Amino acid sequence: LLKTLEEDFDEWIISTAYYALYHRAYSILIKIGIKSKNHSCTIELISYFIPSLKELLIKYKTLRESIQYYGQNLKINKENILNDLLLAFKQIDEFRENLTLSQIKELREKIKEMAEL
Repeated sequence: LLKTLEEDFDEWIISTAYYALYHRAYSILIKIGIKSKNHSCTIELISYFIPSLKELLIKYKTLRESIQYYGQNLKINKENILNDLLLAFKQIDEFRENLTLSQIKELREKIKEMAEL
């Protein structure tokens, strides 16, 4: 990621930033034993655990789609991206590393209940 931020290819920077954030957040679901192939659903689940991540995940998902699929030429601030990601990574890692087996069981039950709705 840091190597990518040294580049001047904005599409690649945004895409890498989004996927780095997405997969880091998805690691929570993996630890709980939940598999998701739908990014929007994954974002919703992650925001259940860490509500402050929803806005950031949607922001970078939207930026990636705007640049990659719609060819929008957006000016990006690499320093802001790095700061966003470092803060989010810290939140994700702390949440994931502090999960206990009883919390994992409880979260799996809640997710199962949500899926049945």
